Amino acid sequence: MTGKFHNTVTKSDNAALTACKAGGFHDILMKAVKATSAASMVGILTMISVLTSCTSREILFDGSSEYVTYSCPAPFEGKTLDIFYNIPEGLSGKAPVQIVMHGDGRNGESYFKAWKGFSDERKFVLIVPQFTKEQFSVMEYHQGNVMAADSTFNAKEDRIYEVLDEIFRYFIDHSRIRADKFNIYGHSAGGQFVHRFMMLGNTEHVGKAIAANPGWYTFPADSAAWPYGTGVPTDSKMDQSSGREIAADQETQDGGDDAGSSPGILSENEKKAFYAKDMTILIGKADTLRYNNNLHISPEADAQGLNRYERAHSFYNWCKRDAASMGTEFNWNILEVPEVGHSNTKMAPAAVELLYPTL
Repeated sequence: MTGKFHNTVTKSDNAALTACKAGGFHDILMKAVKATSAASMVGILTMISVLTSCTSREILFDGSSEYVTYSCPAPFEGKTLDIFYNIPEGLSGKAPVQIVMHGDGRNGESYFKAWKGFSDERKFVLIVPQFTKEQFSVMEYHQGNVMAADSTFNAKEDRIYEVLDEIFRYFIDHSRIRADKFNIYGHSAGGQFVHRFMMLGNTEHVGKAIAANPGWYTFPADSAAWPYGTGVPTDSKMDQSSGREIAADQETQDGGDDAGSSPGILSENEKKAFYAKDMTILIGKADTLRYNNNLHISPEADAQGLNRYERAHSFYNWCKRDAASMGTEFNWNILEVPEVGHSNTKMAPAAVELLYPTL
């Protein structure tokens, strides 16, 4: 498999390119001419600067390779990841874009191969970033680098979710695709990534999200400490009761507003926004094995259910009741895939049909 290496652009580099995309070569040139007619040399010099930036921008995602190696911005500078991609023949402009997040095996290439045929058939751009174990820990990938080593919450800009947003903009900046939205799917650890990203990340560019077969979940409840809930991990909350507090709350639905809980990482408005997003919990009906498929087992995780199937329904039902108790919009779905266990390859067709249904 062939690839390319290229350093990332800085955030400040994007302004000129955005202007180029919005207006195009001809529009920019016309603006320069009008500026000249108005005797504004400053105006024409600005337009020339923008034009130079646009025409010199390298198209990296051109189909000549199957991945581009990306250098991460701060706070992950020094780390790189491969972005596997597929642009179906003849596709350009405002084409649909699909980001796929791999599981704990960090096998982005395998996920890419499993989804590439669907990309060609349904005509959507496929992007699969690969976060290797050597460069991205479980705390960083699965749990988003939300928590610092001293058990305090990192600032939003220090979470891994900012890298995902950067990858999308980087792809748009260095390809002939002009989409302003993407759909996202993740399986297993990738499903963990997706639901936490939808909760805590910058999702302004997200259309639809699917979290498939996550091993366990972060409940939007301050009554349980991170990462099982959104509460502050004080000493009193770091014991094994933290996950059970949510389970005990299943019937009463006190949620994250327990009288004794400390304010957590998620505000009430952020929680409402989370519930309003277009997200599907996709679960294999046969994903019920407990001592296989790398299922996370702990008192906190077991409070959510004894296998992935139980935990999916526990999470969805709890959040649905919580949204109802808040009187807020709830736009999620939960769907079961019959006779499928813990397999991205077998879950992918159901996800594709949800995201890009046949006519």
